[in-house]
Amino acid sequence: MRDIVQGCDAAADQYHVNHWKVWRRFLGLYSRRFSPREIFLWGLLDPSLGRGDLASYVSKEALLRLQRRHNPPEYANLVEDKAVFYPHCEGVGLPVPRLLATFNGDQAWLTEMSRFVSTVDLPEHGRRLGWGDFLVKPGEGVYGRGVRLVRDTAAGWADQFGSAFDTEGIAEYCRQYAVYRRFLLQERVHNHSLIGSLTGVDTLQTVRVITVAAGDGNPGEIVLANWRIAGRNGVTDNFDYGRGGNFLADVDVANGRIRHVVGPAPDRQGVEAASTHPVTGASLAGVTLPHWPLVREVVIAGTVHFAPLQLIGWDIALTESGPVLLEANAWFDAGQNAFCALPMVLEKTRQMESEGR
Repeated sequence: MRDIVQGCDAAADQYHVNHWKVWRRFLGLYSRRFSPREIFLWGLLDPSLGRGDLASYVSKEALLRLQRRHNPPEYANLVEDKAVFYPHCEGVGLPVPRLLATFNGDQAWLTEMSRFVSTVDLPEHGRRLGWGDFLVKPGEGVYGRGVRLVRDTAAGWADQFGSAFDTEGIAEYCRQYAVYRRFLLQERVHNHSLIGSLTGVDTLQTVRVITVAAGDGNPGEIVLANWRIAGRNGVTDNFDYGRGGNFLADVDVANGRIRHVVGPAPDRQGVEAASTHPVTGASLAGVTLPHWPLVREVVIAGTVHFAPLQLIGWDIALTESGPVLLEANAWFDAGQNAFCALPMVLEKTRQMESEGR
């Protein structure tokens, strides 16, 4: 409650309106199922936004209701559990990173050797197999939580915090994220050189593409796309309600061209436009992302192979050799509110429903 009071007080000061009007607007938005975090992040307390403007925003809860209507929960595991998602993609020929192992606190499955070993012995087998640098992540994790970039150093494996990822480190990791059933070790994927030159950071920066399909095995349609831009070096590019210092770019789904870029507004509510990258100073709007025809081809193929799921948010790495599917999400978040674009998803699903699909 204290955060809500502080947020409303800050909005009253920022927008130069009295507190009563701010609270009345806040309660109206809250009754429409917008969370306080959404209200403050998207700057919805701005009195210059009229009813028509507010109708362009979709709450996470409203989006989730739509997703549940079009994505049968019993099939959501196809995309939400990465230990299921990667083998399925490999089986149907969709490009994904090499899966090195899956593990829990007791045992690990070594993909290349097709055998179980004790998790205690995982470092020994990894060195023997020459894994080098890799990512560790929970099989059902979200927002980049629990992701570790493990590097092969002279002293052994170490994560991005400098902590040893040896037998004891792995055991501690499993305890820290005990809420998850299993974890994955995955080869590290690198950005296309164009992305490196634009941003100057090593963080893998992915494209989120949203598709709508009938879920009957016929190809779906790309509705929205945005590129998640890392504002500084880190392990993930997640926007995460603006807390990570990263940016979002609105991408033309037809040609992969960046139309607009926004980032979190420092010390104020709402997001603000950005024209250049904070590290390199490179202009971002107008840039065409690499391999876009292949991106379209991969996700449209995905709509066929992941039926009966109808609404999917695909996370795609753009590498030198082509697009690589990192994740797919049946319950993708409402980040496209940054561009007031989510009503397009609602419209496409309404159209599909009216056609009886």
